[in-house]
Amino acid sequence: MGGITWALLLLRVQQLYPNAAPSKLLLFFFNMWSQWPWPVPVEFVVRDDGDGGGVSEQQRVEVLTAIGEELLSSQWNPKRNRKDKEHLMPVLTPIHPSHNSTANVFAATKRALVAELQLAKSSVADKSGGSTVSAWAERWRRLVEPRQFFSAYSRFVAVEITSENAEEQLKWSGFVESRLRFLAVKLEETELVQVHINPTMFERPPLGSSPTLPGGVAGAPPCQGFFFFGIAVSIANLPAGSSVVNLTDTVRSFRDYVLEWSERTEGMNIKVQHKTSAQLPAFVTSQASGGEEDSKLLSGGVKRGAPPPSDDD
Repeated sequence: MGGITWALLLLRVQQLYPNAAPSKLLLFFFNMWSQWPWPVPVEFVVRDDGDGGGVSEQQRVEVLTAIGEELLSSQWNPKRNRKDKEHLMPVLTPIHPSHNSTANVFAATKRALVAELQLAKSSVADKSGGSTVSAWAERWRRLVEPRQFFSAYSRFVAVEITSENAEEQLKWSGFVESRLRFLAVKLEETELVQVHINPTMFERPPLGSSPTLPGGVAGAPPCQGFFFFGIAVSIANLPAGSSVVNLTDTVRSFRDYVLEWSERTEGMNIKVQHKTSAQLPAFVTSQASGGEEDSKLLSGGVKRGAPPPSDDD
């Protein structure tokens, strides 16, 4: 979710508790959104769903006068639009016509967001240390403590992106990043794994550029970066007597899809492979331990199960 969505969620809490102190607003914020009955939408204005429900005739006339029938038909409406009905965590904009600011949230990101909100709630609601200043300081410290993604999972899907120069890498990595959610959705549709996307791209530093951030090996492409998915295998959904998760077709289909990008050059390439914790590139673990990891990453994860295959298998 983007910054506007978080601002809207906070605005809704402030509307309900206009006189609350900032510390209390945080308590109310995490308590409210960790228990919100998604996909019930968070909304600020009266919506006209097109069949007269939810608004009076006078309100409908006022809305139509203000924005017109054409714009009204474009607003978020799960009764009329199939895609709107599929949204998992709708947070609607507070103007007419209302649109969903979280349209790109899918099952994996919803699961991570809800888990983080619940973790935050338990942190700020913990009264075991009393109500002293130091006790509250410890609660706030835990609240903003970075999550250790690479220690939470033992198996990963690594999306490796390479190109011939920095300009191409910026363009290529941006395109691939915008398509990662499609891979995550397809992986979870197999019902064999649950995935957690790390939104950080880990870039290999130029060879020999830094003694503290190991680079690649001889013959490596000029520009190389990685995105990682933490993988939790759904043991109960594996075929009887099998311990192998076969995701070859899903991985290959995604790779072929991004390679068909019309703006791709010959030097832009991608690999999608399974890696264990021990196989992570040295510069990745070095950057992660240096605090560059996104603080919103989920800390939980199941460290078991067989690996998905490489696209080269």
